[in-house]
Amino acid sequence: LPRSAKLAFIIIILIFSVIVTGCSSSEQFISTWQNHEIKMNGDLEEFKSTLHQVPDKKFLIGFKNDDKFLYLCLTTNDRGKIMQMFISGFITWFEPVSGDSKPCGISFPQPNILPDQQQLKQNNQSLANGFSSREENPDNFIDKMVIQQTQLAIVNEKKYPLVDLPLVNKEGIEAKLSVKDNIFIYELKV
Repeated sequence: LPRSAKLAFIIIILIFSVIVTGCSSSEQFISTWQNHEIKMNGDLEEFKSTLHQVPDKKFLIGFKNDDKFLYLCLTTNDRGKIMQMFISGFITWFEPVSGDSKPCGISFPQPNILPDQQQLKQNNQSLANGFSSREENPDNFIDKMVIQQTQLAIVNEKKYPLVDLPLVNKEGIEAKLSVKDNIFIYELKV
């Protein structure tokens, strides 16, 4: 196998083990081979056929790959999970197959990038008590948080950032967030 194919295979296996272990599930997710590069555009169209419900979780996940990259898509309409991703951040972990290297992760969205605290309190109140016409629409609040995400970080096993990158970079790692039809969409290309 060519080096890029071996690398893609190893990454796919690692992602599967991370997802399965992280979700406390025995469900196995299979990546779908693509003959073309997938656009990181925040649209579910290219992933619709590969999205699978994660047991006991409120999100769907799908994987695709080509000869160079692994593509991940995660979606949810659970506002609590969306807020958790923005407040705590979200890290996709990669664990090497051999024991001589340490795991690393891609942190995106970055944690704690939120509009001012007063706006956060108002929107949390809206989410907890139902939408009030006097307060900002919670969907607009989530849109603002999406717009603020302009970079990703590669982190070590202690979550320490090793390098910050723009969402589209020369390394080929790309990430995209969007909200369409009340569905939060997370895409990652590695």
